[in-house]
Parts: sequence; C-alpha cells; structure tokens
Amino acid sequence: MSASEPMLHVEALHLSDAHWDILEDRWICFSTVPEIGGIDLSEISANVWLVLNRPYCRRDLRFYAISADEKVAELLETTKGAALSVIERTTWIENAPITTAKAITMPGYQLLTPDPRR
Repeated sequence: MSASEPMLHVEALHLSDAHWDILEDRWICFSTVPEIGGIDLSEISANVWLVLNRPYCRRDLRFYAISADEKVAELLETTKGAALSVIERTTWIENAPITTAKAITMPGYQLLTPDPRR
C-alpha cells in the first residue's frame, strides 16, 4: 500500500485432533472490508467470514521456513528454535488489498492438495 491504512489484526490458533497445529497471524484492511469491525470473530473465523463475504480476484502466495521464537513456541506448544513452515497469502480486489495472513505450522505439519482427477 502506498499510505497508512487502518487495519484489523487477528491472531488465531487452529486445532486438529485436539492439538494446536496452525497459528494464524492476519491483517485485514478496513478500507476494503469496513464491515469486519462489526463481526464477532469468536463465532466465525476471519478466514471463513472473508471467503463467504469478500471473494478475491487475485492472490499472492509465499512459502518459507522460520525458527520458532519464544512467543510462537509457547502458543504452538513446541520448543524455541523449532523449524516451522509458513504459508503467507495476500488477497486482493483489483488493486485493493483485502487481507494478508501468515499460517505458521507445527513441526511435521503436512498439507496435501490431491489431484482432482483421482
């Protein structure tokens, strides 16, 4: 963005089999999604609400690794310095950003995208 914009910062932990497996760190642009301020994100996740209410026309994806700092290690119940994968996604409506989200995964996390022709 070329100028400062008001944003909503959301951090969420995602469960799988009763264990934390993803820490979501998300920023949502109020100028593109002004109604997000009135949504109870304890009832519906920011991701689900955005998918249902703010379809995007393009997205950027980044995949990289980090070492868990003290805060991330505590939240994901792993050790400081553990190797973690990050999936970072920014979505847009034309040239206006909707959201940027980092999904920081537990050690050993796997994401499978099966071939739909199977």
